[in-house]
Amino acid sequence: MVAVKKGKNKVSPALVVNGEKVWTTSFLGGPNNGADAHLPSNMQLDESGIWALLVYLGDKYIDYIVVNVN
Repeated sequence: MVAVKKGKNKVSPALVVNGEKVWTTSFLGGPNNGADAHLPSNMQLDESGIWALLVYLGDKYIDYIVVNVN
């Protein structure tokens, strides 16, 4: 997952693993809600505003989510 703030051209990592922002992770958690494994997804955005979170699986773009960060 990568993040882009509205009005800026900078792409930033959004995922946080072990307290550090990362571009990607392959860390899998154990079974969760019937799934064999899950991918914990803690995120951190450094400033308020409207952000687009672009979701990728490997190199394949999946979709985006828009969030308003206060």
